[in-house]
Amino acid sequence: MDQGRSLAGDTQDPSILKQDVREYLTAENTYFDEMMGGTTALRDKLFEEMKGRIKQDARPD
Repeated sequence: MDQGRSLAGDTQDPSILKQDVREYLTAENTYFDEMMGGTTALRDKLFEEMKGRIKQDARPD
């Protein structure tokens, strides 16, 4: 199989996903948003705190 291709379709370009896979992922994202919607502010705060602890100009050698 070519790199970037799978049984789900082209994984490099989401617009080329097979219809059943696209529908499944959309349903999963909707479920996540419904279940975790109340934690958005906390997740954003934690993300900003983690970013603040990482040296922004750090690059791997």
